[in-house]
Amino acid sequence: MKTYLNLLIFLVIAGTTSINAQSCPIPEPLDLKEAVGEWKGSFTHDGELKKFTVYISEEDGDLRSEISIPGITRDRITAFTKICSGEEIHVEIVVNNEKFDFRGKPKDGKMAGSVLYRNVKNDTSQEVFSLKRSR
Repeated sequence: MKTYLNLLIFLVIAGTTSINAQSCPIPEPLDLKEAVGEWKGSFTHDGELKKFTVYISEEDGDLRSEISIPGITRDRITAFTKICSGEEIHVEIVVNNEKFDFRGKPKDGKMAGSVLYRNVKNDTSQEVFSLKRSR
């Protein structure tokens, strides 16, 4: 009887420990209203601070975006937009054979994150950006 009681206690402790060890919080899904709007800010590129504007809208539960970067884009460019990890937005454009991949989390009218660059030679670099919702 004592052996069964010890075994039962061991199994309860082992089961509880493994369940608690695996409990990792699931990120809350992005509230699309946090992302929608006109965002203005800057990022670094080739050692220069570049101003840019991101226009994000929502259509049928999906995000759509356009980017304008004076000196790099002539007008607004339609961007490929997706939500990753439940809360991070990826906005990608290709200009002059160079890919810009902006990754950030909108919160309380601000968004900051990283921008990854890749050119045709497959050279890559990573910088930072910050945006503030203007509308």
